Amino acid sequence: MNSIKRVSKYCLKVLLQSKIITAILYKIIIPINAMVEERYMINKVAELFRINSRVREIFKDHIVLNGTFKGLKYPNYESFGSEIFPKLLGSYESELAPVFKKILKKDYSSIIDIGCAEGYYAVGLAIKYHNASIYAYDTDEHALQLCREMAVYNNVNNVEYRSNCTEDTLTGFIFPSRGLIISDCEGCESTLFTEKSVQNLKKCDILIETHDLYDNTISSKLEKLFEKTHKITKILSTDDLQKVKYYNYIEIKELSTIEKESFLKKDGVVLWNGTFMKQYNKYSLSSV
Repeated sequence: MNSIKRVSKYCLKVLLQSKIITAILYKIIIPINAMVEERYMINKVAELFRINSRVREIFKDHIVLNGTFKGLKYPNYESFGSEIFPKLLGSYESELAPVFKKILKKDYSSIIDIGCAEGYYAVGLAIKYHNASIYAYDTDEHALQLCREMAVYNNVNNVEYRSNCTEDTLTGFIFPSRGLIISDCEGCESTLFTEKSVQNLKKCDILIETHDLYDNTISSKLEKLFEKTHKITKILSTDDLQKVKYYNYIEIKELSTIEKESFLKKDGVVLWNGTFMKQYNKYSLSSV
């Protein structure tokens, strides 16, 4: 009996090593696998479309319903670089709510938003700070155009739009009084905030999203850079599963777990076999 098993295993091994057999199996298995993946994608897209239809009904007026920027109006359902629905719900980066509560108690003459996208922060803060000058930076022209449209839609006229913010920009920027800087520039933060530029930022409160997935030394470098000039608060982002579990907004109370997961995720990057979640660090730097 054992000898039969050994012979069987040997024959199977020979067959699998055969180029002809491998080619035959390849021609059979790969198309079947592709059909399964295609069917999965069709079902996934159909499910997302159905969910988004329900969610669109909740947010039919395109107005942010909760959070720091409650009342901010979107011209349409277009968001740049991240999903629109967390922004309309007001759950987008809600980890920062305590930080913005402190920020809104202060006066700023200048507010710089680096990586402004469609204007969630730039226009949201322009509404809060009518007398401040808001500078919205983004290297993508479409993002800047969306930001302009958002500003017009919300009747604000204190936003300036610029394409490129560099180390020299921050070094030479003139702050009449206290300034606020918000940075989300996808890994470029270590080239913006340097020994040179930080000397001009001592009277600024700074909110930086770090992207250590591009360079795992970014956070530690920034902590070292600002330790003598600012009080540093590190804020960990909330992963998508925790959002589904703990976010209890009344607007999504009746949705299923799958539906909540579909639109609470910040980035909305979906792979064929699941959701790809990214986690970031955020630093609140208060001038001392």
